[in-house]
Amino acid sequence: MKNLITENIGMKIMSFLIAFLLWSYVIITENPMVAREIKTAVEVTNLDSERFFLSSSLPEAKVRYRAHRRLILSGKFEGEIVTMINLAGKKEGDHSVKVSINVPPGLEVLSVEPQSINISIGKSISKILPVTPHLTLSGTDLYYDPPEILPPRVEIRGRKDLVDQATETRVFLEISKPGDFTLNLPIVLLNSDKKQVEEGLSINPAFTKVSYSVKPKPEKTVPVFAGLTGKLPDNLMLKELILEPKETVLKATPAELEKIVSISTEVIDLTGLSQSLKIKKVLIYPAGISIRHKEVTVTLKIVQTMIRKKLLLSLKASQPGYSFFPGPTVEVEIEGRSLDFTDRLRTIEIDSTSGILDSVKSFFNNLNASLLSIKPEDINLIKEGE
Repeated sequence: MKNLITENIGMKIMSFLIAFLLWSYVIITENPMVAREIKTAVEVTNLDSERFFLSSSLPEAKVRYRAHRRLILSGKFEGEIVTMINLAGKKEGDHSVKVSINVPPGLEVLSVEPQSINISIGKSISKILPVTPHLTLSGTDLYYDPPEILPPRVEIRGRKDLVDQATETRVFLEISKPGDFTLNLPIVLLNSDKKQVEEGLSINPAFTKVSYSVKPKPEKTVPVFAGLTGKLPDNLMLKELILEPKETVLKATPAELEKIVSISTEVIDLTGLSQSLKIKKVLIYPAGISIRHKEVTVTLKIVQTMIRKKLLLSLKASQPGYSFFPGPTVEVEIEGRSLDFTDRLRTIEIDSTSGILDSVKSFFNNLNASLLSIKPEDINLIKEGE
């Protein structure tokens, strides 16, 4: 056995060296070591973010490394090159922190620049903000009861200038169908301009539970009124006002419907009107409410006002041989829309067969006037000689 090992020992050593040199040649020429350079973001570890924040930005780290060409060409490891700074135990103030690096097997780090980074650590502040729901309805026939928010308030923490910018927190949700729902929604920070505060603040908790109920809007029938303004001339009056339809149907939330007892048309000005009018008018109703009729037809029947007048008249029998007791003179009070005819009226002819009162009433009715009273009331028509 010993002779087997030692026999031709020189030749065996020579063969081994030749084989090693051949293997090294193949490795060097086919898969040589290659140097490369990469830039990576520096990660922060072990910062007590509940109490502190990094107030200065971090530069990129430049890493020089080398590895076999095949490994580099594979490109599988570059995401595994990680540069970081460890801030364990670091408090508020300025610090110089060494940059450390983790690399995958097969890579040899040649250099890291910078080797250390100067940083500033600031003290975090916090404040409590209420969570405001912002629910958007995709349909006009739905409404929702005030949602329940749990928790109703959240804590935001970070740099003072960013914390001061954040003025409200919201959760956003679009509603498209009725039902009872409970969802966990992300909380969004907004500034005074209603723009989102993108980065630099922590929210605790970052999600809130929103419970809400969506229902179809109920309906309510209400009367319609004309929105009249102004005044007719003294000799005219509004005898009749007709609206078609005279009522309409509203659809809204129960709280909105409770406040509405009627709906009015847009303004109709009576000033200057001299005759009856029939027009279409738009209905006025609160925003956000659905209404069955957008407009109605309004009919205004305008007539002359009733005028009262007292007259002193003489009665005259239509047949000869009749006289009046105690005398032919009477005082009458009449009413009508136009009494111009009375300017020339002096005598009324009485039909002896109809009676005095009926004759006087019939006389004025034929002239579109009404008899209100006659004095004396006990006047009689007497046939002469009786």
